[in-house]
Amino acid sequence: MSRSITHPLPVCRQIALQAGLTPKVVAVSHGERTFSYRMLNERVNQLGHYLIERGLRPGDFAAVHCGRTPEAVIAMLAIQKAGAAYLPMDSLYPVARLEYMLADSGARMVVTCGDYAEGFSETSSTIIHLDTIDAELGTFNKNEPDVSIDAESAFSIIYTSGSTGQSKGAIIRHDAFENLVTWYVNVLELDSNDSVFLITSLAFDLTQKNIYAPLVAGASLRL
Repeated sequence: MSRSITHPLPVCRQIALQAGLTPKVVAVSHGERTFSYRMLNERVNQLGHYLIERGLRPGDFAAVHCGRTPEAVIAMLAIQKAGAAYLPMDSLYPVARLEYMLADSGARMVVTCGDYAEGFSETSSTIIHLDTIDAELGTFNKNEPDVSIDAESAFSIIYTSGSTGQSKGAIIRHDAFENLVTWYVNVLELDSNDSVFLITSLAFDLTQKNIYAPLVAGASLRL
């Protein structure tokens, strides 16, 4: 049975509430790897605390360069819980374009993993390699970071294709994105019986609602 989503909370907080309702349900899967809602939320919180300790603050931008993986979803949510906004990056972009996006946005950090970390030698952003901090993350608090998220603050920044000139960053606010996700969940009647396959690039603007709507509704996101 579907449930109507009405509360005006940041999506990262809505997903945390869902983790309390259905902690054992699979939230995200990638091949044989699965994360229950509890596992996902706890890992997000641990990374959020880590990023805050490393200096990420409300109003900052932080890039995510992990491909279409659970780590990317965790990183995007953790950045939000630190009060910052995320910049999704596509590994198929030329290195020069990725570096331009980092410089133009002023991204304080790049959260990355695996081979995606290669090619950022020219950036001043701090590189956070999830593979190398995996054990350390396990020592961080699993509770929600105590950070206020303003509804009018930046949720993410998405860069245009640049087909008519230099690529430009478009900032999406939390309140606007919450409205979009609320509409999407209710129109599709998503609930915990559903599984949603994600096949588009994380850097694509329309991909964003397809990531969060299933998680807000208690469905499973398949990467």
